[in-house]
Amino acid sequence: MAAATPTANLALQSASSASLFSWPFQQTNQLTVAGVGFWLGLAGMALTLAGFAMTYWQLRKTRTAAQEAKLAVSEVKLRIAQYDAVHDLSEAEYALTMTSAHIGNGSWKDAISTYEDVMRASLRVKTFVSDKIDNDTNAEIDQMITRIGRFCKSVDLSIGGAGNLPNPANSRDIIRKQSALLTRVRHLLSKKV
Repeated sequence: MAAATPTANLALQSASSASLFSWPFQQTNQLTVAGVGFWLGLAGMALTLAGFAMTYWQLRKTRTAAQEAKLAVSEVKLRIAQYDAVHDLSEAEYALTMTSAHIGNGSWKDAISTYEDVMRASLRVKTFVSDKIDNDTNAEIDQMITRIGRFCKSVDLSIGGAGNLPNPANSRDIIRKQSALLTRVRHLLSKKV
């Protein structure tokens, strides 16, 4: 038997590859090609539908994760606001105690200074928690802030020689009531946590 030459091998390979790519176009294979195409089309459609389903599932999962992240951020903001409010309540309660002591000692200028600290801390508390406490308590905080402003103005005028100093016993009684209000606000905030 004669050995095949390299050009003969190349011709044989190209003839077999030509027949590999030409069989779908031959008349005798037309039904086979149609059947294979039909099944490949069905498989492609099934994969496409599966891909759409997977995409939809991923989108829902992403939306749920985004909503959970948004809720977590809201919760953190609420906790920070409550922490700030509790800190400001502590500051206001301490300043009320100091104001009462200053009034008892007759240190009216110091009483004004610490009472204004109460007013500033109460304003901060109100901005943090006004939507988390009832309307009556909000109104009481507003009245307390207004009363503190009037007290400070009255003492300033009295020190300047235009008016009388407030009654120390009445002032300390009002401060006790304000301290009870701040304690109630603290209790309301602790229930909201």
